[in-house]
This record gives sequence, structure tokens and C-alpha cells, in this order.
Amino acid sequence: MSLMQWAKRSLASLLGKHKDSIKKLPLIKQLNQKANKELDEGRQALLKANFDQILEIVYDQDHLNFDLWLDFGSLLGYYREGGRIEHDIDMDFALKVSDLEAFDVYEGHLLANGFRKRKDFIYDGKVVERAYDFNGLNIDFIFYEVTESHFTSVTIDFKINAIGQPTRLMSYRYQLPLMEIVWANIEKHKVMVPQDCHRYLSLLYGADFMEPNTHYHWQANPTYQQVSSEPAQVKLLP
Repeated sequence: MSLMQWAKRSLASLLGKHKDSIKKLPLIKQLNQKANKELDEGRQALLKANFDQILEIVYDQDHLNFDLWLDFGSLLGYYREGGRIEHDIDMDFALKVSDLEAFDVYEGHLLANGFRKRKDFIYDGKVVERAYDFNGLNIDFIFYEVTESHFTSVTIDFKINAIGQPTRLMSYRYQLPLMEIVWANIEKHKVMVPQDCHRYLSLLYGADFMEPNTHYHWQANPTYQQVSSEPAQVKLLP
């Protein structure tokens, strides 16, 4: 973490409930934008440098024996760009909760190849997402419950305070249409994707998702329904 990013977190923690008013001041707003730009540019460079290696590890068919598909920005990059989105800053994969037992075995393969567990996102006592670090890049695995017609999960948004602890949790439940997961090609790699990517992505990003939009704000998407954050927890892993 750079000094500017640390200062940003520290100031936000100290200001508490007054943070939103203070950050609108021109100087504070300018510093905040600079820190965010610096952070995002670093993450974009990490994604570019590690993209191929991550796909090789994740989709090693000697270890993968369940559905594990590209999700969110990684799926959008596959479908719209035929690779990765230039301004993306992480990677996202998804699996069914019913495959968690197989995933527990498969996770050993990830850890043996440089993945490090960083965070568990827990809702109502169940892990809904697990975040890993690979060479400094964040990689998320989302766990979906399956109903007769939908994939469903809860995403937990949060902030980090000055001492690096999660705070200000907000939870959102969302549903996506249940569909077959199929093999596909992305550049030189074989990956898994939902069979109807267009339908799937239109719910995640809106009907105009084929037009690049660096200002997309997911919380404004009606697919995400805010729910109580009392059962939510972000657990930092050693």
C-alpha cells in the first residue's frame, strides 16, 4: 500500500460520519481521485502480467472436475473483448455451492501454485465468496446456491479502515438465470462460461453492456437487492 493510499484510509477512519461531507472539498476530492487512479493503474498492470498464468492454473483439467466459470468482469472480457478488459483490476470465477466438497480438494492445487487465501465473505453463517491473492492480484471465487431456475448469491461491499480491518458492510442479494456451463476458448486458453453469456451479462451489467462504460455503478443495478447486513461478515484469513 502506498503512502497516499494509507493516508486516505486513515483520514476516512478519523473523520467517521463526517467523511462524506469532507471528501467533497476540492482538495480532498483531488487527492482521493489521485489515490484511486494510482491504485487502479497498479492493479491493471498486475492483471495484464498475470492473466495467462492464472487461466492456466485455474483451468488445469488434471485437477478441475466441476463447473467453474468466468464471472463478472472476467466473463465480460471474454464475451465483449475476446480476452480481458483493459481497465479491469481483478479476476472473477464462480461455482455452485453443491460443488464445494470438490472445490475443497481443488483448492489445494491453487495453493500449491501460488494462490493465497485472503478473505472469506460470510452471510448467515455460509461462505458466499472467497478472495485470493496471486502475485498481488485479487482473485474472487463466488459461490452460488442453485434453485430450480436461478443461480443466487449475496455480495458484500465493505470499506477498509486505517488499521486494515473491514468496516461499513453492505449486503446485496442477486439472482441470475440458471443455465448450462460450457467450455469455450479465450485467446489460447480453454475456459468455462454460462451457455447464454448475453442474457447472463445483461442482468449483471444492464442491456447496454456491450458498450464500454468505465462509470458503471453496480449498486444502481436493480438486479442487486439490498438485504440486512447483520448476518454479514468479512473474515480476513491468515
